Amino acid sequence: MDEYQLQVCESLVDAHLFETAEEAKELSYAGKRAADISHTDDGYLAGYSHVGELMSEAIVRAAEHYKMRIPFDGDYQIGFSWKDCH
Repeated sequence: MDEYQLQVCESLVDAHLFETAEEAKELSYAGKRAADISHTDDGYLAGYSHVGELMSEAIVRAAEHYKMRIPFDGDYQIGFSWKDCH
């Protein structure tokens, strides 16, 4: 599987819109796995979702459980619509 899509309520997402990718990259969540930056029609979207972090971690743990011989990792994007993430 190379993609999984979830829709969660806004209260479970901390999203910030920036004018430039450089500004978006400066947003940090110490010790947490932040979302990949999304490019939208309005700018660059960055943020954090605990649900996204859990899904990303599940990919890592599944690979460890099944003793995959190559490293697996997961990431996630957030957006205000499906289009923002694609």
